[in-house]
Amino acid sequence: LPDTITITVKERVPCYMLEYGNGYVYVNSQGYMIELTSIKKNLPILTGISTSKENYKEGNRLNETDLSKLENVIKIMNSAENTGIKNKISRIDIEDDTNFKLYFDEENKVAYLGDCSNIETRMLYLSGILEKEKGKKGEIFVNMNLNTDNAYFRENVENDDVKNTGFNLFLFKDTIVKIEFE
Repeated sequence: LPDTITITVKERVPCYMLEYGNGYVYVNSQGYMIELTSIKKNLPILTGISTSKENYKEGNRLNETDLSKLENVIKIMNSAENTGIKNKISRIDIEDDTNFKLYFDEENKVAYLGDCSNIETRMLYLSGILEKEKGKKGEIFVNMNLNTDNAYFRENVENDDVKNTGFNLFLFKDTIVKIEFE
């Protein structure tokens, strides 16, 4: 009928969260801030954001720098979905777009991804290492040229023998890093 108008409304769907005070800002895949809330959803938290917290308002958008990085985050998450690890990613540090960091809080691991070149290959290595090193705390490195260098896992083990010395010691492969705390 010529007198009929059809309107289709598409609701913005949250894909990521930003930490904001004691709450969160839901952000969609286009970088729009959808909602400020105290409710934490099962979505990855983006850290290393350069958008000013004063601009954290419903309807606002991430700044141009963060929007550019968000394009890479979308590639990372699509690849993570293809390798079956998307739901394991709890945080993504986008501060350095030459070395994105993925945090797997339930696995007690952080992965250094590098940039998004050869993302499918990097994610396959990452997925394999996550499976192989299940139950171990540590760091995963896939941030190198995988044609010439091997991805690897570095386990960190807290040494129970020195817990009462006033220091925490962590063993990384063959290197001991001493961290003082007060």
